[in-house]
Amino acid sequence: MSFIMSVYDNLVSTAFESNLANVAICRLDTTGVVQQQQQQQHQHFASMLLLRLMVTAALVKAVCLYNGRFHPRSGCSGFGRCVIEDLTRSREVKAFQPQCKLLSSSRGLVGIYCKLRNMAPSGLAILIGAGPATGAGIARVLARDGNMAVALLARRPEPLNELVSSLRSQVSNGVIEAFPTDTQPSNLKKAFADIKSHQSFQGLKLRVAIFSIKNSSKKPFMEENFEAFMEPLETYVGGAMVFAQESLKMLFEQHGEQTLEEGSEKKGTLIFTGTLGALRANSQFSSYGASRASVRQMAQALAREMSPRGVHVAHAIANGRITDADNKETKSGKHIAAEAVGKTYLYLAQQEPTLWTHELDLRPAQEKF
Repeated sequence: MSFIMSVYDNLVSTAFESNLANVAICRLDTTGVVQQQQQQQHQHFASMLLLRLMVTAALVKAVCLYNGRFHPRSGCSGFGRCVIEDLTRSREVKAFQPQCKLLSSSRGLVGIYCKLRNMAPSGLAILIGAGPATGAGIARVLARDGNMAVALLARRPEPLNELVSSLRSQVSNGVIEAFPTDTQPSNLKKAFADIKSHQSFQGLKLRVAIFSIKNSSKKPFMEENFEAFMEPLETYVGGAMVFAQESLKMLFEQHGEQTLEEGSEKKGTLIFTGTLGALRANSQFSSYGASRASVRQMAQALAREMSPRGVHVAHAIANGRITDADNKETKSGKHIAAEAVGKTYLYLAQQEPTLWTHELDLRPAQEKF
């Protein structure tokens, strides 16, 4: 037993010296029970520590992944994962709740108790176009896997509040708030002002802003009139412009004006969700194609202008039906799982300046193109 404790002490010393953030340490006591302790260091991103402990005749590896930092208002939130292995078999247990209790018997010798107590959000995400499919999946991934507080924007208050309530029940201690608004400039600017002053987001800096609004307009061109043709250009393209500008203002206010050349780190990521209409438009979709292509071109211009200033701008072309489900259709590649979109966007948000993706073409495996 003294030998095992010395192994543990050496591992702990190594962990402290390696300057890892949000390290979860598994300690072995004299009763043979592995207990989880936490050592938090205030950094933005979490790292992984692999601790190998010997329990009698078996070798146990416990890995606990965390992401976040302490937040004075919300305390602890997020998700955790424990990977338990021994000499005779390997099993992985994913625990996405603040507490999990896992009893694993390797010939009846090992008892594991994991109390997963994650730190509060490490940053803020803003998503406009928060609906029950794509928006729900993106928000859930950003809150759960990305450990971000999430501000959700949409036109209709009732469905938006229902979505927030649903997400809070799915993401334990998730910081998720609703801000009903449309894309009118004055309303959108007010929503951003409300986000900045909201108590839930105090001390958090914007990390990712996502424009994911749907729009559709189909009409024979000779039946089109000027007002109807221009309407999506004002509400959709104009909304994207105001959303981008307000997001950029917030990023520069919170992260400073220093450029990457001057030593700045990445300030954040601005993502536009587009469709195939941004590349080519079908018959009777002239207004739709004009609006979608306009946002794509704006995203490209912003990427060239903002990249040196530390802001990553990306445009995603989502081609296929998106559902917030994990079923046969999503697993077989007929539909896009909303969480898959969320994981892709989280991947973009985590990219470092050494390599930034500026456009993606997203579609399920069986979608024809």
